[in-house]
Amino acid sequence: EPRTSSPLWRSIAASVAMNLDDLRIFVAVVREGGMAAASRTASLPKSTLSRGVARLEKQLGIRLLQRSPTHIVPTQE
Repeated sequence: EPRTSSPLWRSIAASVAMNLDDLRIFVAVVREGGMAAASRTASLPKSTLSRGVARLEKQLGIRLLQRSPTHIVPTQE
């Protein structure tokens, strides 16, 4: 049986896929300048985008976005 079918490899693959999804969400939010526009472009609920950015920020241990009532921009970190 190939090693990639082990539970550990499946767990790693799932983690990488989630991280890539979160990175894609981050890029969409920055590119569109906000959650609402990114939500329309990505066809995902704003709550999904917000959770993805929050997971990425938590994993990296830094704040990635500066939020204001009118727009979102990347932090300088």
